[in-house]
Amino acid sequence: MPMPAKADGDDRFNAPIVGSSPNMPIAGVPSGGAPWVVKRGSARLDSDGALEIEVSGLLLGAAAGANGGTTAGIPEVAASLVCGAVVQATTDPVPFAATGDFEIRAMVMLPQPACQGAVVLIRIVRPANTPPGAYIAVTGVPD
Repeated sequence: MPMPAKADGDDRFNAPIVGSSPNMPIAGVPSGGAPWVVKRGSARLDSDGALEIEVSGLLLGAAAGANGGTTAGIPEVAASLVCGAVVQATTDPVPFAATGDFEIRAMVMLPQPACQGAVVLIRIVRPANTPPGAYIAVTGVPD
């Protein structure tokens, strides 16, 4: 279940990143077809639009069968910021290591006067240099 980010004292929003579950679209973006798990991940968004995401171990879950514990060869991921029920911005793609690790540092345009109900989606980019597809991780509450 996606979770809106929480504000701390300096206009920054912070939220953990968790793996996605199948059949749970958010803002019209489908989730991946198999469950994903995250070893560690976080998303931070400043009021000026600075978005920082750090994720370790984003891999397909055991229910994915032979692909479980892998990235299934996905070459790149991108992040989309959802405000309310609208995809407000999407970052450029970054390399997605076979270990499931990546970092995104980008500036995104925030709606004015505020991005209400912020949710960050981590989306598949395959083949490389194509528009992002389904999301495989999202801000949420870890198990």
